[in-house]
Amino acid sequence: MTSARPGGVPNTEDEALGLVEAGEAIGVPTAAILLRSLASTTLGQPRSLIRESRWLTGETVRVALGRSHRVHLTQVVRSGCR
Repeated sequence: MTSARPGGVPNTEDEALGLVEAGEAIGVPTAAILLRSLASTTLGQPRSLIRESRWLTGETVRVALGRSHRVHLTQVVRSGCR
């Protein structure tokens, strides 16, 4: 595999297969890893989480009451605006 170009790009398929076989195996993310990363993100940014939770709750109430000002996609399509 000495004929590979300087950037590490193989010249032949055999060289490419050799590089792939020499690679390290990685683990598949588990539920525990995903929950741990989610917890670290939310605990690390509590203000953002609270702000977005308040916005989502308020918008949900406005939608339920029919007072949301957000434009729905079907309204755009019906009006002919694109």
